[in-house]
Amino acid sequence: MRKWVKISILVFFMLTCQVSAVASQGPIVRAILFYSPTCPHCHTVITEVLPPLLQIYGGEPQVLYIPPTPEEEPVGPPLIGIFGESLEILYVNIYTELGQELYDSAFEVLNIPSELRVVPIMVVDDRYLVGGNEIPEQLPSIIEEGLASGGIDWVDLSGLSSAIEALIPAPTEPPPTEDATQEVIESPVPTEGVTDVTPSPISSNTATVTPPNPGIENPTDSLLVKEISILERIKLDLEGNILAIVVLVGMVISIAMVSSRLIFPDDIVKKQEVSWLIPVLCIIGIGVATYLTYVEASGTEAVCGPVGDCNTVQESKYAILFGILPVGALGLLGYAGIILAWLVAKFGKEPWIYWANVALVGMSLFGTLFSIYLTFLEPFVIGATCMWCVTSAVIMTLLLWLTAGPGSEAIGRLRGMEEG
Repeated sequence: MRKWVKISILVFFMLTCQVSAVASQGPIVRAILFYSPTCPHCHTVITEVLPPLLQIYGGEPQVLYIPPTPEEEPVGPPLIGIFGESLEILYVNIYTELGQELYDSAFEVLNIPSELRVVPIMVVDDRYLVGGNEIPEQLPSIIEEGLASGGIDWVDLSGLSSAIEALIPAPTEPPPTEDATQEVIESPVPTEGVTDVTPSPISSNTATVTPPNPGIENPTDSLLVKEISILERIKLDLEGNILAIVVLVGMVISIAMVSSRLIFPDDIVKKQEVSWLIPVLCIIGIGVATYLTYVEASGTEAVCGPVGDCNTVQESKYAILFGILPVGALGLLGYAGIILAWLVAKFGKEPWIYWANVALVGMSLFGTLFSIYLTFLEPFVIGATCMWCVTSAVIMTLLLWLTAGPGSEAIGRLRGMEEG
């Protein structure tokens, strides 16, 4: 009899401990962030917005990840999870096959409009937060509401459960030995202003050193690939970037040939009329620039063709000049100015005709030079090419060729007028 009493007490005690452990765990809010390693807005959310929340609700979170395949090495792991006490966040890299599958599933399950197919986008339960403004503004209150209501589970995405099960601990390195510490202390390298830098856990042989606050700064910083070769950037959008390079070479050759014609104009040249193709090309360019301005200002998804990655380009910091002016808006002003100068050159009187022709070739030259700069950034810096931008670059180069003859003639005649 006593034996059964002891067993009953032991079972009751074990059940009580198990219930207490579950109760002490408390509610958990689970969120998913879809990001791109080349997106500056994603970088801001990952490094500035989420770390303070993990500091508050994470305690000492566990960092897990899915190792990238050799093809994914340049862009990083497809999935990284930071699992804290009350907040768990999955970082999904849409530049990977698994990340893209989960991204597509989120849009299907939550019925997210196609025009919002951008990053960063955060999914919490049946809600989605888009961009670098909505996430910091709304996520803290969503977390508080979720904890108060008993927690928020993962949204039911196709393949998410198996992906979470495939997560493994992020690689770490044991603390340095005393000898290693002594060697660092005696190193003659200056340490003033130097902070701890933790390498990115991209591959299984990557070593990381635990920072003073483990699991907070290190995991977020490691999400973005900080070092990527030029060749790897080109491979991110291979077909589009190759096309951009071809256009870039053509623009450089055009600049060299037209510039030599302008620098050494003929003293006596046959009168050349400005072409009717100039306003036609400008109207097409205005359409392209208007659409790009809308995309850049509204943050909506750009309609891209089978080649290129327009949205990655539009999400980059280079899509906005000085932090306020969309590049497309500058194109609008340029095309409008060229049409105005063409009207004066076509229907004006001397000497305004000559000055208008000089203005035409000058604006076309500047536009082509600026297009060279933007086209260079796409394959070699951003790692993606926008076909709308390439189209505008080709239009501007054609305008340069069409205005070169009348411009050269105008420069020669204005020189003659000055000498006379």
